Amino acid sequence: TLMVDRSVLCYEGDWSTMLVIGVVSMTVWCGGLGALFAWIIYISPRHWADRDFRLRWKFLFLKFRTDCAWFSLVIVGKGVAANVGFIFLSEPGTQIFFSLLCLGAYCSLVGVVRPWRAYQTNVLDILSHIVLLFVGFSIAWFLERDPSVNEGVEALSIPLAFATCLATAGSVVHMAVTQEVGRFKLMRSEAISQAREVVDRLAHTDEEYFSKFMNELPDHDFEAFAIASVAVKRDGNIGSWSL
Repeated sequence: TLMVDRSVLCYEGDWSTMLVIGVVSMTVWCGGLGALFAWIIYISPRHWADRDFRLRWKFLFLKFRTDCAWFSLVIVGKGVAANVGFIFLSEPGTQIFFSLLCLGAYCSLVGVVRPWRAYQTNVLDILSHIVLLFVGFSIAWFLERDPSVNEGVEALSIPLAFATCLATAGSVVHMAVTQEVGRFKLMRSEAISQAREVVDRLAHTDEEYFSKFMNELPDHDFEAFAIASVAVKRDGNIGSWSL
């Protein structure tokens, strides 16, 4: 970074001139395009029936499941977040661990959401980030560390040790809330009505159309459909679903 490059004289000469060009370029190129792509992803559900819209912007949606088009913004955010630590952090160890924190958060999100259309791509994405995490921790082994940083690491390790307990408590609370709060019950009722509508529509299609529909589903959606089909076939008696 510029903090260690002594050949760059900040606030003097060409630096001030190039600063204006750099700020404008970053605003237009990064901020403008990012805002445009975010807006297109936001309005895509309302315009998805338009063939021209799909052809024009398919590079934003082709790699992901239909309900995970927003994940392209996550990938961009991961790259920005993993590198921004090198700007405001000066200690090499903290820089590495901040980047590893961003990579770990991204890896966890991929495991939960599984955004890629192909199942193998999700697995490959997770494995590649696990390798990056291992390499990052290996690099940290050889870094020179300021002894004063140890206190901060010790203070951070204590709350992290209880993170799993907090996550478990949050999951229990969330399950209890979704069972009792009226808004969540309404969302579940709407999902049930939508599922019934989809099942009725598919029941009136011919075999050729249904086969084409299933073959064009992303791997994750195909798997979810197959699991639901097995459950319905296995527990055909509705009364057996209740405990």
